[in-house]
Amino acid sequence: HLNHGLGFSFLRYIDRCLGLLYILDMSVKEPWEQFEDLKYELEQFNPDLPDRPNAIIANKMDLPLSEEKLIELKKVIELPVIPISAKKLTNIEVVLKHVRQLYDENKYS
Repeated sequence: HLNHGLGFSFLRYIDRCLGLLYILDMSVKEPWEQFEDLKYELEQFNPDLPDRPNAIIANKMDLPLSEEKLIELKKVIELPVIPISAKKLTNIEVVLKHVRQLYDENKYS
């Protein structure tokens, strides 16, 4: 939100999006903090962005301790969480179905 890196050009692109998918790295100590950081940045740019249809993609589920962190993440955050492994292509079809569902439910909003 301070226009560092891709800054405003990236946030203006996100501002046009129908919904948001937060991709969290489940290999970090507390992945829910990533979500809070991302949500904060979006709110600073446009307070309405976090209210759009959204879900969390919990990536790197193929790594040790990811299952334990996933359980904790689901306790802390009340959003749909889709666990995946991008490396092993695990659950990618679930993500695609969810994106389609978000689109179908909100395309006229």
